[in-house]
Amino acid sequence: MMMEKSVWKSTLQLATHRQSGGEAVPIFCLYPQALSQQTRRIKAHLPNPFYAVKANTLSSVLDCIVAEGVHHFDVASMLELHTVLKADKAAVCAFMNPVKSETDIGDAYKLGVRSFAIDSLDELEKTLRATEGGAGCTLIVRMALAPKQSEYDMTGKFGASQAEAIVLLQRIAAMGIPGGLTFHVGSQCEHPASFVEAMEEAAQVARLAGAALAVLDVGGGFPAGYRGIEPPLALFGQVIAETFARLSSAFGPDCTLQCEPGRSLVAEAGSALVRVQLRRGNTLFLNDGLHGLLSDLRWLPRFHPVRRVSEAEFESQQGPLTGFSLAGPTCDSGDYMRGPYFLPHDVDAGDWIEIGFLGAYCLELVTPFNGFGNYDIETIEGVPSWHSAGTNPVN
Repeated sequence: MMMEKSVWKSTLQLATHRQSGGEAVPIFCLYPQALSQQTRRIKAHLPNPFYAVKANTLSSVLDCIVAEGVHHFDVASMLELHTVLKADKAAVCAFMNPVKSETDIGDAYKLGVRSFAIDSLDELEKTLRATEGGAGCTLIVRMALAPKQSEYDMTGKFGASQAEAIVLLQRIAAMGIPGGLTFHVGSQCEHPASFVEAMEEAAQVARLAGAALAVLDVGGGFPAGYRGIEPPLALFGQVIAETFARLSSAFGPDCTLQCEPGRSLVAEAGSALVRVQLRRGNTLFLNDGLHGLLSDLRWLPRFHPVRRVSEAEFESQQGPLTGFSLAGPTCDSGDYMRGPYFLPHDVDAGDWIEIGFLGAYCLELVTPFNGFGNYDIETIEGVPSWHSAGTNPVN
C-alpha cells in the first residue's frame, strides 16, 4: 500500500497522471470534504454517535472525524483501540464486541475503557474479573433480534435471548453496576420502523427485568445513500428520538441514548479507481475485485454508483449506457460481480472506472489472495457529486 501526499483536483487528473506513467495499480480515493460533511450530518441528526471504527481505520479518516468533534468510538479489538487512541488521546471508547478475551478486556480497562458489551453470563463473569468487579463500568447487554428489514442481515451470531437479557440486566443491577441494552438491526437498514421495533423489544426486556437502564445503544445499520433513494438520516434520528421519549418510562429517568454509525458515516467518502484489462462482451475484467477493494459489492450487489473517468467528466450522462458485469483479476471464478453496472456502451480495455461509496469496509477487507491486493491511497478535493448526477440508474 502506498499513500501519496498529493491532493488531486479530480479522479480525472489522477487517472491521467497514472496513465501517462503506465501505472495500473488500483487506487482507493479519499474525499475528506465529503467525510467532513457527513460527519456533521451524523452529529446533527443521530443521538450521541460512537463511530464504529471497523468500517474504516485509516488514520486520515479518524483524524477528519475527530476534527469534526466526534470523540466517541465503538471498538472491537485492542488494535482498533490503540488506533483510536493514537488519533485522539481523549477518546471515549466502548468495547462493543460481545465476545472478547479476558486479557483484552483487562488491557482495555487499564487504558480507560469503561463500557463493555456482553451477551452471556460467561462474558459477564469474565468482564467482572478483568475490571475489578466492574468498578466504574457500564455493562451493556447485546439483545438478539429477529431479522429486520436490512440489506445485510446480522442476526444469529451475537445476542442474548429475551430471557437471557432479563437475567443479565438483573445480575448487573443487583451488583449496583450501571447497565444498558444494545442491538443491531442489520447493515444498510433503510426502514426507520426497524429501529422502532427493536426499541420496543428493548423496552419490554427492561420492564420485565425491573431494571432502569443507564444507556440504550441503538447500534448501527443506518443507510448510506448509494442509490439516492434511501430515507434521510434526519428521519431516522427523529423516529428514534420520538420512540425513546414514548418508551422512557421503561428505560428509566437517567437513561441516555447513543448509536454506532459506521457505513453511513464513511461510505460516501471513498471510491475505488480501477482499470479495465479486458472487455469480453458485456463483462469487464478489472485490475481489482472482490478479494481487493471491491469486497463490498459482494454484500451489496448493484448498489454502488459507477462511471468511466474520462475528459468528459460526467460523460455517463451523455449517450447510451449499457449494463455490464464486472470480474476481478484472480483465478477465483467467484470473483465476479454480475451487475448490471451501467457505463458508456463503448467502454474498453485501458479505461479507468470509478466505483463510488466504498469508504466503508473495502480497505479493511483487502486480501493478498493470488498475489493481488496491492493498492494506493490518494486524496481528492471536493465531494464526489457525480454520485447524484444520474450516473447510476436505479435497478
